[in-house]
Amino acid sequence: MLIGITYKKIETSYTWFENTFLDYFQQPKKQELFFNHLSPWNVHLVNLTLDPDSQLAGKTIRQAGIRESYQLLIVGIERAGQRIINPDTDTMLMSLDKLWLVGERANIENLINKGC
Repeated sequence: MLIGITYKKIETSYTWFENTFLDYFQQPKKQELFFNHLSPWNVHLVNLTLDPDSQLAGKTIRQAGIRESYQLLIVGIERAGQRIINPDTDTMLMSLDKLWLVGERANIENLINKGC
């Protein structure tokens, strides 16, 4: 009897874990931003995928001017399954790069509205 109850609890937990895991890998229909609070003030970590026709594609981080124009830091890039942590300012941005940005929500939204 105890084994049956324990098995049922494990099965329920496993099913929830499996569904959550699979949901994570499904492609969203549109890009959604999840603002993760990093501090008590208004600083967030978000990931943003560059559009295929993004004006930032083909520019280095320095040329893109994200830090100067939007007060945002690129702390990481995911590209073709590879991760670039703390990229150098000479790193070239490419379409479909997933950028990890740190900054204030309003500045992130300004970058998106500009056409990232």
